[in-house]
Amino acid sequence: MSKWRLIISKDSNPCMNMAVDRALLQAYKVPVLRIYKWKPAGISLGYSQRAEQVLNLNVCAQNKIAIARRISGGEAVYHENDLSYSIVCARQDLKLPFSVKQSFKIMASFLIDLYCRFGIRVEFAEQKQYAGVNKKQEIDFCLSAVRGFDLVFKGKKIGGNAQKRTGKKIFQHGFIPITLNFPMIKSLFSISLDGIEEKTISLTQALKTELKFEYLAEMLRNSFARVFNVEFIFDDLNDVELHLAEQFKNLGTQ
Repeated sequence: MSKWRLIISKDSNPCMNMAVDRALLQAYKVPVLRIYKWKPAGISLGYSQRAEQVLNLNVCAQNKIAIARRISGGEAVYHENDLSYSIVCARQDLKLPFSVKQSFKIMASFLIDLYCRFGIRVEFAEQKQYAGVNKKQEIDFCLSAVRGFDLVFKGKKIGGNAQKRTGKKIFQHGFIPITLNFPMIKSLFSISLDGIEEKTISLTQALKTELKFEYLAEMLRNSFARVFNVEFIFDDLNDVELHLAEQFKNLGTQ
């Protein structure tokens, strides 16, 4: 049984959340699972996205929606009431293959276990099921872009994740939407998201009841520990990580 750090972050704004992810990857020495939420609500952009091409910036400003850039690729996500997590490890920590696609599936296995414990049967999506999805939406908005390694429930995408590799280190983060504010989502993005309610689903919709963040976080870490046979050591950011995060948070959407 290997030992992992477990960091349950305090409520943080979007720029600090993304800065902490970057700091954990840069300062990595011991594998870590971090669980966090977004307060206030915000938008995370994929590494290569441009805010002015994806978002209604005036609407974002009017609603005081902060925007931050992830270190991973993929599409934009609106975070309002979700549980987010990040994993930093070496490939050997989870006995991961070199294949990025296969490693995605292995690293998502604890989510399958989590959903199963709630009585939700999720499965990996198949590309052919989503051949009709509008290309522009696939580029810009996470929950309307479905790939083979994404998880779906009754044909609808539930949450999302993205990965970055640097040297021997692997970073993967993702989110589970506890609820989804579809009217707000549609207003914040500059593309048409008509029909998005038929493409994605929140955990509350799937369960028909809303779970508290703290309970979901406990269940998630238990599933992770069970699937990967790890022992968690509760921890906080160390001085080096805090210093790096303070530096990185000023990058914002750069």
